[in-house]
Amino acid sequence: MEIINTVEKTEGCKILNADTSLSLNSINQEEHGISVKGFAIKELFESFNVGFLNEEICREWILKRLHPNIIKCPACDSIIVDVITLNNFWSLKRCRCKQCKKWFSAKVGTIFDNGQLTMSEIGMLAIFLYLKVPHKVIAEKLNMHPVSIGMWEKKFKMFGSLKEVI
Repeated sequence: MEIINTVEKTEGCKILNADTSLSLNSINQEEHGISVKGFAIKELFESFNVGFLNEEICREWILKRLHPNIIKCPACDSIIVDVITLNNFWSLKRCRCKQCKKWFSAKVGTIFDNGQLTMSEIGMLAIFLYLKVPHKVIAEKLNMHPVSIGMWEKKFKMFGSLKEVI
């Protein structure tokens, strides 16, 4: 087993406080003054089809759940209207706010911030967790460590997505 790949895919992933008051689409972390976005894996499972094996389709589905409304700069909250910046945002490339000049991506402010998983890997992980596949099997399929699978499972649970399943 190659440890380097497992470290890269979980490096920098933040574990959020499970005692925090939750809603389906955001977690308010008062100590940081931020809102963290995620989605319910049950919703992904219900929408899942062969198209999700395509990275672009999977990315579009996930990003539209994470950012359903107007796209705003996570630093200054200004609305992003520049076409190039919006294209970069939806392509998971780095974006620069025209107002505050800060760099960000579509993953900033989500449970996937600082994570190294691709959108297809996130989709597969969510489906495997929904189907209660053992962590060891998921880890083998996604080239991750079983402990990392547990960490991601806790993140998804915080959005109420696994409560009715587990």
